[in-house]
Amino acid sequence: MDRKIVKRIFILTILCLILQYGVVGLAGYYHSEPWPAFVFPGFRSVLDFEEGFEISRYELYFIQAGGDTTVITPAELFYGIPDSQRPGFMRRRFGDDAEDLLFTAESREWIKGRVEHMTGYRPEQMVVRELRDYYSHRNNRAVRDSVGVKKKISFNLENGE
Repeated sequence: MDRKIVKRIFILTILCLILQYGVVGLAGYYHSEPWPAFVFPGFRSVLDFEEGFEISRYELYFIQAGGDTTVITPAELFYGIPDSQRPGFMRRRFGDDAEDLLFTAESREWIKGRVEHMTGYRPEQMVVRELRDYYSHRNNRAVRDSVGVKKKISFNLENGE
């Protein structure tokens, strides 16, 4: 490509961004804060609608032989996954995007070892619940109305079923 063409494309892109930020500022001043798709991606775990919005989250329950149950958050169990990537990981592994909930023997041992390190016991079963927190707008604040269970998966960590 010719240097002139590259320069023009670069200048056009900068002008488009400046114009977009100007429009965002005006729209935010007169209406509400917009989220332009050109700058920000969509957030799949947050569904926005006029009356409010809903947010997906996961809870992990680990059950030991005696029946005692411990709740561990995905952030605690999967500590090595960045916060920004964890919802996608959970959705891919346990949510609607999950093809099959299959763990190798090595991954089952890693989960059991991690839970044992955190709680002092080795779990026999893992239950994953996908929850939806429903929020509404009241007095310019988001207020949680209710929580619904979207999906519940039980998984035996001993034999992989």
